Amino acid sequence: MGISHLKKFQQIADFLIENNVTGLYSGGLSVIEDRTIVYTNGLVDFSKLKKEDILEVSLDAFPEKPSLDLLIYKSIYESSDAKSIVRFNSPHITAMAVFEEKILFLDYETKSLLKSLPVVRPRDLMAFDEVAKFVGPVFKSGYKCAHIKGFCGFAAADTLEDACKLAYMADRGTKALLMSKMIDPVYNKKEEKPRFNNNFNSNQGVGSNNNRGNNQNKPYRSAIPPSIGVMDRSYRNKR
Repeated sequence: MGISHLKKFQQIADFLIENNVTGLYSGGLSVIEDRTIVYTNGLVDFSKLKKEDILEVSLDAFPEKPSLDLLIYKSIYESSDAKSIVRFNSPHITAMAVFEEKILFLDYETKSLLKSLPVVRPRDLMAFDEVAKFVGPVFKSGYKCAHIKGFCGFAAADTLEDACKLAYMADRGTKALLMSKMIDPVYNKKEEKPRFNNNFNSNQGVGSNNNRGNNQNKPYRSAIPPSIGVMDRSYRNKR
């Protein structure tokens, strides 16, 4: 069975690496068929998957001391209708997960696909059973993607292609969020031009600078982006 999945696994792994969704040694793939979990061995070179890197485990003969990956795969499969899982380690999500309990995306596409990205925060990553126990309920609640603080993220879907898409969008959405947080302090410190020129001539308009109170100190922000152009005010003459 591992050989039949090799080409598909290699294609998904190559896409995740090329788009920086995961690293060479921090990715994983899994599918479930009947009651057999097919998955990539942990810490293998994700860019050079070989048939011996693909393992199989039956739920009816589950090992006594499974890896953390395998425990989490099992927990997700038992808690959802997913048939495929992508494990990925996005540096952007890893950074945000340190401070957030749930990552709230900014762009419409990511929000419509994922809504948000919950962060599982186990006390001890070495307590494998406890970590897997916390992950299952997240997917049972309807989330398609989750991140374990200090470890990695998991995206679950019906196919590997769909799970890969979820992982990609989660990384992309988090990157946009991080960029906005980095830019925000710059904009807060940026000097904005006052709405009214200090050299305003009272003969050229109604009232003088003094009659405008503190308006000259207030920053002017257009209701529409400047690149759109001037709003049509022709309706004023039609009243």
